[in-house]
Order: sequence, then C-alpha cells, then structure tokens
Amino acid sequence: MNTTILSANLQVNSDHVIAATIAPNAFEGDFLVVPSYCEGFKQVGSPRYDFRQVNVGTITNENFVGFSELTYTGKLRTDDRKELYCPKCGAKLHSNGVSYVRLKHIPYGSTYQTLEVEVKRYRCSSKLCEYSCTEKIPFQAGGHRITAAAYHEIYRLLEMKGSKTSLKALSFETGVDAKIIRAIDKQRLYDKYTENGEGKKLLPPRRQARILGVDEFLLHSLDRSDKFATFIMDMETGEVLWVAHSKTKEAVKVEMQELEFSLYD
Repeated sequence: MNTTILSANLQVNSDHVIAATIAPNAFEGDFLVVPSYCEGFKQVGSPRYDFRQVNVGTITNENFVGFSELTYTGKLRTDDRKELYCPKCGAKLHSNGVSYVRLKHIPYGSTYQTLEVEVKRYRCSSKLCEYSCTEKIPFQAGGHRITAAAYHEIYRLLEMKGSKTSLKALSFETGVDAKIIRAIDKQRLYDKYTENGEGKKLLPPRRQARILGVDEFLLHSLDRSDKFATFIMDMETGEVLWVAHSKTKEAVKVEMQELEFSLYD
C-alpha cells in the first residue's frame, strides 16, 4: 500500500487555534493530509519520493544510513491582476520567466521534506533601467534556504537539547545543512544572552553567580592580532558573564579590574 503525504495550508486565529479546511472526498486512496505551516504555498500535484544514503560516521570510519525525502512542488498564491512598478524609476515591471527555489522543511518523522517553489521573475519595462527582481517567498527564513517553520523547529530543538546534541546530529535529524544550524544556534545564543538579540552587549546575569568557570577559545575570524578569546561563565546556569579578545594573563587582569566584580556583589 502506497501512502502519499500532502501538505495543507492552515489559518491561525487570534486564539492560536489552527484550522484547516479539507473538501470532502477531495482525495481518493490512502493519504495523510498534514499542515505545511507555509502560508501562501500552493502545492501542485503529488510529492516526489527519493531515497539516499548519508554517511553519519567519519571519513575514516564510515557509517551510511538511509534517509527518504519527499519533495513538494508548488507555487505562490499571488494576484496576477495586480500591477507591479519598478522601485527605481517607477515604470511597470514585466514578467521575465520563472525560477525554482528549494527550501528544506520540517521533517516528517525520519523522512526529510523539501519544498520546490516556483517564483516569478520581473524586469523593468524601461529600456533605460536595468532593474530586475524575483518574487519573495513569505515563508522562507531570512538568509537561509529553509522554511520559517523549519527555522523555528531547529531553534526549539537547540533550546531543548542544548549541549546534549551536536550540530552534525541535528543536521542528520532534520536534513538541514550543519552551517545553517550553526547560524541558527548563534542567533539563539544572541537572543538568550545579549540585549535585543544583537550580539553586541551581554545581558546582566539573572542571579548572583556562585561558581565561576574560566576558559579560552579560538576565534573564527583571524583578522585580529589575538586569535583567542577568554570568557567567564556561571557554571550553574551556563550564562556567559564576560568575554575578552585575548588569552594573556595581563589582558585578562586588566579586564577583570575594570569589571571589579560588580556583577557578583
């Protein structure tokens, strides 16, 4: 028995109650209709099923595990009657073909899911203007080739598992590249420990620290003369209390004198 998994768009009301309307007898056969959490996505046809082997081990100690993947093809729900204008010169924008964007989505159990979204391309009608653009995908996570739903799910998994898992393990679990997961984790730490999630100024500790830990780490950016940084953290809560761009005793001593342990008084 073959089972096809289809995505259905949902609407969330003011009480955060999710509602989906499925027409009676819309499908024949064995189907699971699951929410996509991608507002504006219109699925076209049935998903494509793929199976591939992934090395979850190392280069020297290979361990290949099979993963299945469902790819949903679709387009955006847009009003074709609405005229678009060039933001540079004000002339009308003309259609200039389409392109396809692949976005990793929330996995369905152990099955990866990918949306293949058809987006329209536009160009300015003025011969003096070379402006062109592509239709924006409202449910795409900013700066990443994943859906916003996948972003929030990975964010939640990082919050829940924390140091008990690795970026590589989450990559295998979700099908999302480890570099993207690292970027999400970085933003999560910014949100948790810095003001306004900007990563510039540490938030004051929530409580007086009783046990302090001091360690150093290698900076990814090698533009600095000091390639290492030193940090102090609350060993009980995991909060980072202080960071300095150096690992020398002199630099750390100066920073500690400036700090004067005011956070712990």
